[in-house]
Amino acid sequence: MKFTKESAIKDLIAKLTTNGEKLNLSERSVNEQVEALLPLIANEEMELADFVDKVLPIVKTANANVRNDVAQGI
Repeated sequence: MKFTKESAIKDLIAKLTTNGEKLNLSERSVNEQVEALLPLIANEEMELADFVDKVLPIVKTANANVRNDVAQGI
């Protein structure tokens, strides 16, 4: 793995909020998702961009689910 967990979290959050969108997931949730996915997806040769591209759809879905739950509650 040619990157750190922290850099993956920062990059994922940046991609989720590129157009000024609000991050609906907590940083703790993103952190826990990255921790769970790193051993499953990452290997020693994997670059940060490759990892982020692979897990971004999963994190986007979780973020959208939180947004939906909040909207339903209002």
